[in-house]
Amino acid sequence: MIEPESIFKHSQEMEHTAFLGKIMDQNYSSGMTMLEGLKNIQTLWTGLFKYAGVFMEPVWPASQCLFNVEAKKIWTKSPLQTLLDYTLLNQMNFFLLSEGGRGAVRSVSDFYFSEIPKVLPAFIKLMANPDDKELLDILKHNNQALNILVHEYPKAVKAAKNDFGVHLDRKDATLVAETDRFYLYQINPSDKNMGIQEDGKPVLVIPPYVLGSNILMFLRGQKKSYVNAFADQGIPTYLRVLKEVAATPAVQTMSPEDDCTDMACFLKKIKDIHKNKVTLNGYCQGGFVALTNLLSGELDTLVDALITCVSPIDGTKSNSLKKYYSLLPPRYRDMEHSVKILPSGNKVVDGRVMSWVYKIMSMEKESPVASFYRDFAMFYLQKDQIKINPTAAALNYWLFYERTDIPKKICDCTFATYNNPIGNDGTLPVTLFDRKLNFNYLKEKNISYHISIAQKDDLVDGDCARAPLKFIDAELCVFPKGHLGIATSWSHPDSEYALQKRFKGKYRGPVRFHMDLAAQANK
Repeated sequence: MIEPESIFKHSQEMEHTAFLGKIMDQNYSSGMTMLEGLKNIQTLWTGLFKYAGVFMEPVWPASQCLFNVEAKKIWTKSPLQTLLDYTLLNQMNFFLLSEGGRGAVRSVSDFYFSEIPKVLPAFIKLMANPDDKELLDILKHNNQALNILVHEYPKAVKAAKNDFGVHLDRKDATLVAETDRFYLYQINPSDKNMGIQEDGKPVLVIPPYVLGSNILMFLRGQKKSYVNAFADQGIPTYLRVLKEVAATPAVQTMSPEDDCTDMACFLKKIKDIHKNKVTLNGYCQGGFVALTNLLSGELDTLVDALITCVSPIDGTKSNSLKKYYSLLPPRYRDMEHSVKILPSGNKVVDGRVMSWVYKIMSMEKESPVASFYRDFAMFYLQKDQIKINPTAAALNYWLFYERTDIPKKICDCTFATYNNPIGNDGTLPVTLFDRKLNFNYLKEKNISYHISIAQKDDLVDGDCARAPLKFIDAELCVFPKGHLGIATSWSHPDSEYALQKRFKGKYRGPVRFHMDLAAQANK
């Protein structure tokens, strides 16, 4: 028989167990919230250090280039002048650091201030009720986004290598010709059922030396490829690709005249195949190269139309460069401070240093902290299951791993246009084959000209790209987004501003421009 006293005692023990369990549950919720917060802090700092490491990677090669030049230049300047130049250089460095710091503070404050209305009430709830899990859920989502950014995203970026560029094994393109310096590929449509109009009007795409050719075959399988925007319309589309700089002495020593000669060789080959004159199409620096080669007269009878996309035609109109130059002492305003010597003994411009200069010119936006929080927001703002955007991953692969060295003579030619404006009569500040290059040539040869620019281009200002309009009638097309939008987002045939469309009632994309020229020629 069970005694009433033992029943009462057992009841008390049950109540105590339930009470302790409740306390443990409360402590568990609060403890997990604290633990999740510590994990957030650890992953956050890991990510910031990684981004800082990537940003500072070019410091050593840049320092080597500077040391090599200054080891000779210091003997040609007076000690007082050298002291003054170094002082001005340090002032510029401090200014850039303050710009980066200002951008970092703005990025951090913009991100966290926007989160205060959500985090603060959740924190108050936890203080009032240790059993509340709202703050814990917020921190878990935050940590998930951080883990993907810091640990998973770099793997996805490396894996994106196979998503763009010329892959002959996949039959993305066919090798048609080559010189000592370049390959000529014909681009195959991404849709195998699409045929090429062999008697159609062909187009030759010239990529920039700085950005490389891979960016123009970006995510071909997802129809975000600039060259496939042409090829997928049945247009005979060709891409000129530079051979590897480090392994090709002919590339290391090439001049603008060599570039023009090889371009003429490829254009003749294309014209012979299709029995039609070619549309010359240059992207970014490739547009400037295409223009200068055309104005030289060496491409006579081969080209009847020109397209330049976000191309720096008059570099003196670049606002970001003006700001950078105003800070940089005259002593350092030459390409020698970016030059390295290869084992062959040839000089080339270090691609890592050049890409770093572009980042420094936009220090507020490109500082490690600003870049980190920009990428972090990309994941954090996803409400449901967080996914890695393949477009962003491929773009970051290109930014991190596609930094190519540039032939010095080619860089010197481009550098001249950033220091000297186009003349009032339309004469460019550079020559080819000792000939003046003037926009009047396009009028004389009745060459149709189409210029595409981007509204939010941080790399090539709109005034810089539209400079030819002062000297010649050309068609202007203005796209939204930034420098790479035309080669990525708008290359998709179903996008709002697709290259083969007319939009905003007055613009037509470069593909539509080319197709209309071909249709007019057929009539």
